[in-house]
Amino acid sequence: MTCGRWACILFLLAFTASSLRRLKATPITNWLLSNRHYLGLSMAISHGFHAIAISCM
Repeated sequence: MTCGRWACILFLLAFTASSLRRLKATPITNWLLSNRHYLGLSMAISHGFHAIAISCM
């Protein structure tokens, strides 16, 4: 999977964490909500790698 696809998945998880938690409270949604800051940072780093890869082409 490319960096761009990982960035999209991480963004969606971070963006929908609170909505998923309100919809259904499970240990997974609790973890997503408590760690969404780190998911967002991981998305930014992955997106940066993707940008570097595109600029090297």
